[in-house]
Amino acid sequence: MTAVTVFMIISGVLSICLITHFLDHKFNLRLNDWMNGSCASPFDKKASTTEHAQAQTITELRERVATLEKIVTEPAYELNRKINQL
Repeated sequence: MTAVTVFMIISGVLSICLITHFLDHKFNLRLNDWMNGSCASPFDKKASTTEHAQAQTITELRERVATLEKIVTEPAYELNRKINQL
């Protein structure tokens, strides 16, 4: 193989990767997942919606945990807990 052939092969692979990444970002087609074997069909919108719902649930749960941490670390909460132990 010559250097030109190797360059053309690498350029072709990189251009395919960039195009699929752009399409994934723009239209949420999951082509990269499909090419990596992570999903059965790149056009299955149901799986994509499920992942979005899971990500949203995780974000909401993290916010709730942060709120609970603020409550528990308040000095007034510690004082109330000590009073209740007496």
